[in-house]
Amino acid sequence: RDGVEALAGALLRDGLVICVARDARIERPLAVTFATTRSARPLLHAPRLVILAEEHSSLTVVEEHLGEEGAVYCTAGACDVRVAPHARVEHCTIGRDSEAAFHLSTLRAVQQRESHFASHRVLTGGRITRNNVWSILAGERAESSLDGLYVGVGSQHLATHMRVQHMPPNCPSRQYYRGILGDSARGVFTGRIFVDQVAQKTDAYQNNANLLLSSNAAATARPQLEIYADDVKCSHGATTGELNEDALFYLRARALPEADARLLLLFAFAGENLDRLPIESLREFTRTLIDTRLRDALARGLPS
Repeated sequence: RDGVEALAGALLRDGLVICVARDARIERPLAVTFATTRSARPLLHAPRLVILAEEHSSLTVVEEHLGEEGAVYCTAGACDVRVAPHARVEHCTIGRDSEAAFHLSTLRAVQQRESHFASHRVLTGGRITRNNVWSILAGERAESSLDGLYVGVGSQHLATHMRVQHMPPNCPSRQYYRGILGDSARGVFTGRIFVDQVAQKTDAYQNNANLLLSSNAAATARPQLEIYADDVKCSHGATTGELNEDALFYLRARALPEADARLLLLFAFAGENLDRLPIESLREFTRTLIDTRLRDALARGLPS
């Protein structure tokens, strides 16, 4: 546990606990919204969400954080997920904080045998956002899938710190994080895959890709592998670049205006992650959100 998680625990006053009974299949997603409005003084709050999925149960949770424009606050939040054997949990997070806000969050998921956990994160708000994700595969043949999309403009700083721990054998995990950064925004991705000595037959993959829309934008990727077993399949990749000029020329040669051509390429890049969201209505909502954000990023991030 790090200082952010310790702070969230120290400030905890109340929270929401979701318990899914054994064999229960919750077909409709549960939506949880944390909203912050403007106030005379800056606010500090620590929302807590706990999800307990018992054996053979399934659940989808959509957690949204939004802030009124101009609101100044700091969120030190935490979400704890416990996935019992043969259970399935999908957790979606939408971050739409005020651009004057600070958001520090920790997602910790512990999985037992033959369970499935997926985390989907779309982050667009906050002056400084720190997104901690800790995935602990504690039971054999547990599956973990973690993906995220972050879009930054202005002077936003969007940081993701991931740690996936493979403790038993035969567990696959996947990480797909993508960032689009314009103006003078900063993106940071630190991802570590840890494989215990007994975790043979581990299959782990990690990928982080970033697109920069301005010469002042920057992205930092720190992929890490810490492996103590000898019969594993682990790999990682990280790329940072600009829009492909040949693809841009191809679209413009077919009478697309430059702004529309750039937007189309950006949306294709972001769409690979948005398509992984498990709910059609959420996919449509985030597409609209990202479309608005990308237009803003193009307007503010492209060099004159």
